[in-house]
Amino acid sequence: MTQKELRRWMRRHPGHRSFTVLRHPLTRAYDAFCQTVMPPDVAGYGDIREALYARYGVALPSSPDLAASWTTEMQSAAFLGFLRFLAGNLGGQTSLRVDYSWASQGAFLSAIAGFVVPDRVIREDAAEAELAQLLESAGLTVSERFAESFACDAEIGLADIRSEEIDAACAEAYRRDYIFFGFERWRPDDQAARALGASVSSV
Repeated sequence: MTQKELRRWMRRHPGHRSFTVLRHPLTRAYDAFCQTVMPPDVAGYGDIREALYARYGVALPSSPDLAASWTTEMQSAAFLGFLRFLAGNLGGQTSLRVDYSWASQGAFLSAIAGFVVPDRVIREDAAEAELAQLLESAGLTVSERFAESFACDAEIGLADIRSEEIDAACAEAYRRDYIFFGFERWRPDDQAARALGASVSSV
C-alpha cells in the first residue's frame, strides 16, 4: 500500500487507530540473523554473507545439508560476528545496505512519524494486553484471540546461545535504541506472546 492509498483509507475510516510494536534489539537481531543470513538459499543476501565471511570471519552453512550438522557453539560464534557487523553497518561504516529486518527501531519510528505519528508505541512483552485496550478505544470488542511468539522458529533458540559477550555486542550495535527506549539486558520473558489476530465486533 502506498502513502497515497493509505491516506485515502484513513479518510474513509474515521476513528481508526495506528500503532507499532517495539522489540528488544537482541531478539530482533537474532530473528534477522536466522531468517535472512543463516539460510544459504535466501535471495538478496549473498553479498552480506560473503562480507560476513571475508571481513568478520563469520562461518555460515554453505548448503541446507550442512545446516543440519550446525552446533550451538557454531551458532553462537556466527551470531556474535553478525552483531559486530551490525555495529559497523548501522553506524554507516560499511558499503552494504542497512536491511529493514535489522535497521534501528529509532530510525524506523522517525520515518513513520514523517507520515503519521502512531497512537501507541507498544512493547512486545505487553502487546497482547495493549492491543486489546487499543481495540476497545476504537469501539471494538475482542471475541477471539490467537497468541503466538513474535520470534521466528529457529532450530537453536536465543536462550541457548546468549552470553555476556553477545549482550555487549548487541548493546554496542544498537546503542541509540538502548538509550532512547531504555532497553535493559534481554530476559527470555521479553519475548512474550503476541496477538496474531482477533475477531472483532462493534460495541
